[in-house]
Amino acid sequence: MTTKKKKKVRFNVLRTEEKETEAIARLKRKIFIYSVVEVIIVLVLIAFGTFLFSITLS
Repeated sequence: MTTKKKKKVRFNVLRTEEKETEAIARLKRKIFIYSVVEVIIVLVLIAFGTFLFSITLS
């Protein structure tokens, strides 16, 4: 393998690793956003349940 090909292969490997890192970062961001949304939904449901419970007691 010539040095030019080695450099090209090394560059392609680095580019692939960069793309993988970006994809992982995007996935982590999506997971974080979905977790936050899920927590908000759960809190709203708990608040609504508490509200309904207080109505039935009064």
